[in-house]
Amino acid sequence: MLPSAQIQQYGGKAAILNHIRDALPDMPIPRYVVKGAADSLGSVLADFNAMRKPVIVRSSSPHEYWGFEGIFDSVPYVQNEHGLSRAVKEVEESARGEKAKEYARQHGIELGDRMHVIIQEQSDSKYTGAMMRHPNNPDWIFISYFTVSRSSTLGLRDHSFAVYDERKHSVISPSLAMVESDISVDHSGFLAEQCKKIESVKGIADGHSLYIEFGFEPFGLYQARPFKKIQTAEFDVRGKIPRDCENCLFSELAFGITGPEGVVLPVLKSVGTQEAELLMKRLESIPGYFQGYSDEKLGRDLAGLAYLPMPKERKMGHLAEILRQHNLHADERIGGPYCFVTTSARKERYDVDLSVPGMKALTLSRVSHFLVHDLMRLFSKADVITTHVPLLEDNFFKSLRSIEDKVRIISNGKEAVVLPE
Repeated sequence: MLPSAQIQQYGGKAAILNHIRDALPDMPIPRYVVKGAADSLGSVLADFNAMRKPVIVRSSSPHEYWGFEGIFDSVPYVQNEHGLSRAVKEVEESARGEKAKEYARQHGIELGDRMHVIIQEQSDSKYTGAMMRHPNNPDWIFISYFTVSRSSTLGLRDHSFAVYDERKHSVISPSLAMVESDISVDHSGFLAEQCKKIESVKGIADGHSLYIEFGFEPFGLYQARPFKKIQTAEFDVRGKIPRDCENCLFSELAFGITGPEGVVLPVLKSVGTQEAELLMKRLESIPGYFQGYSDEKLGRDLAGLAYLPMPKERKMGHLAEILRQHNLHADERIGGPYCFVTTSARKERYDVDLSVPGMKALTLSRVSHFLVHDLMRLFSKADVITTHVPLLEDNFFKSLRSIEDKVRIISNGKEAVVLPE
């Protein structure tokens, strides 16, 4: 880890970016300047005026070295000094928002008000994306990017994805990657080489995989931060599945190592917004999905919402609150660590990670584009993660009850099984 003095002086993002820039002078990094928390806006105006426009204004809190992915605001397409002033204020104020306060509270962090700001030339790259080495299967590098446009800032993103096997110099087959890889071997190999170069820089978080955000065509590094410690295990997982187990899950993509006997945790069962919408359209099936006191209430709330005459946008807001309250209520009743089992946690209208403060394991439907801030916060929080075929129609998911049921998770970091206890 970099010296604390550097992190305090520049913030987590900027300290790492400075370190990589100094160690790899040929690494393409869009020009930037850091406005310190105590500095006036005037101290960076000369640098700003010399930059190619537009610029993007990003947070660089000292706490962003290890976490806070997507918690603070970024403001793109800043063209002039007036826009810069407003953007800096927005980023700084996001550190005082309820989302940041709750994240800090749940992680035992004294947030304070030291918010440094990165002012950086906005890349003209065709794509923007992220990549990360699998911490428990180090030959694999996950790569995802999407086309850059103003619509992408509104969530309209056309993602491409690949899993690159560095040892075989090839893209993993769709059955293993669990999604059709649509980034070429040449492009994946090039990006994997950039990942390797950045990882070669000592002192950031030696022995950890890095979550790297970048632009592509042309390549440019935006930021990097530690994800999880690299460690491997070789014990067999498939042999742990009982022959007569009908409601057992096997995962071809897992993160985190439990040991051969696994861990046993109570369950918090939930659904994603899209699946909840689907269930609301076929009300007669809801009782089959939600059993037990806590889950039955969720089913009744979904059924009740389905009958309410209101505009879709308003109804979706109510739906998000129902799911959030269900998670928080079950979390409180469990009162300790648990496995969060959900059909989806991406592109939700609420911060899923903040609704499951006691989560220690995560079981969810397959997600190809998980290299996004909301899911990375969940992945960072969980000690073990398992991904599966769509869960909504799976007997394992249907039979589970929040609070009352437990599961045993056995993971070697590459594959995993989830067994009902």
